[in-house]
Amino acid sequence: MRLESYAFLVLIVAGCAGPGDGRLPSPKRGLVKAREATHSGTPQERAAAHRRVIELCLDEGWSDEAAIDYLALRELIGEDEILLESVAWGALGIGLRAPDPARRLRTAQALAELSPDPHALDLLEGALGDPHPEVQVVCAQALCRAGWSHVLRTLEASDERSAPAARRAALLGAAREVRAGLVDSAALDAALPSVRRALERGPDRVRLAALELLGALPALPEALVLLEQGVAQADPEVSQRAAVALAAHDAERALAAWRSTQLSRSPALDAFARALRVHGGGPTAQVEVDLGSDDPQVQRAALRGLQGPGAARVAASLHALIESPSRGTRLQALGISRRWAPLSQAELRALWTHPDAGTRVAAFRAAAEQQPLGIEALQPLWEAGDPALAPAIAAHLATEGPLGLELLEAGLGRPATSRPALRALGRRPEARARFQALLDAPDAEARRLGAAGLVHTAARDDLLPLLEGMTSLRADTDVLCAAAVLSAIQAPTSPSVE
Repeated sequence: MRLESYAFLVLIVAGCAGPGDGRLPSPKRGLVKAREATHSGTPQERAAAHRRVIELCLDEGWSDEAAIDYLALRELIGEDEILLESVAWGALGIGLRAPDPARRLRTAQALAELSPDPHALDLLEGALGDPHPEVQVVCAQALCRAGWSHVLRTLEASDERSAPAARRAALLGAAREVRAGLVDSAALDAALPSVRRALERGPDRVRLAALELLGALPALPEALVLLEQGVAQADPEVSQRAAVALAAHDAERALAAWRSTQLSRSPALDAFARALRVHGGGPTAQVEVDLGSDDPQVQRAALRGLQGPGAARVAASLHALIESPSRGTRLQALGISRRWAPLSQAELRALWTHPDAGTRVAAFRAAAEQQPLGIEALQPLWEAGDPALAPAIAAHLATEGPLGLELLEAGLGRPATSRPALRALGRRPEARARFQALLDAPDAEARRLGAAGLVHTAARDDLLPLLEGMTSLRADTDVLCAAAVLSAIQAPTSPSVE
């Protein structure tokens, strides 16, 4: 559209709204005022003004009005990559402040795909205090993947902003970093102040996440003191989790701390105490009896106490519970075995056909952690089309070279595997043409998959369709297209247009 035509349309829209500004409804007066800013200033200032008009129109449900500014914005940007980059960052910044939580979540997910770009990390950190828990979690997880210094900053920022979901995600992210051996031992102490605050005044889920991090740390003196303080807490789950984590380092100290908090006894509490002692070399015979008990409370208490290195000493009894008819018992036993008393590959693979989807997924992940599975194991599973296993299988196929890529391509034609295959292909340049085609799909989820795939595969000749996606009335892909624009330009350092 020519700018002269656009200006004429603006006059028509403003004129049709009413005979005088004083008689316009308040939102319409705001629209007229916002549009005035699109006629003057630098291209960046005019682009920012158009974005503000578009956001106002979308918030009010005026799609026809927004279409005018989308067209004008496309013409204004033209082939100016610097302006395009600036508008893309602006779209992401504005998306994080949108009233719609689903839109903010999509924006956070798009920015997470750009991590560890410094500007993306700054925007994600600024959104840690979002009122929606899912947005907090996406931001915290992306920041934690950027390295230990960002983990520490996320712990501090989420605490300061009273963002419990982000705080919990950061604590769990820190635990994963520590367990993966990605943190220098000299830097571990820096996380303890945040852990202490979480235990002192965090909600239960945050305190449990803090214990997860403490359990991942080596036997630092201050960490052991914090675990003892956790044992003394009133919440039974927090107290028992702390006791188990402490028992991994000093079983007698854990047992003494836990017993000092118990005002009464019961068969279940006694079973938990016996399980704790196993980590320090205590007797196992009665613990094996507890694991086979007909009393579900005794059985669950023994399982809770065995979440540590001592579980290997009662491996046979623990493995027997993987055949339990109780899904909760089965998954708990499988989870403990996965970390502390591994099943053999043959035993795990036998569970890949278990009737329960959760059991199949847990067994597959446990087998993949033990050793690379290889095409020979992955191909028949993939071709069977199990929707529960498909996402995990697809992720492994993406690392298997040309044959893995071939199997993923074949999976695109099957309903049970098409979406997992697309997600797994998201970082493979060979899939770029498929992602391009999906930008015009009638299904919103397919369009989002296409835009997300282009975040990692787009080239400069994708800029025009990405610009169209970024300025589309179907606002389900605009922020993902903005992220893909920044990747395609490969210079995401311009100041934001907001």
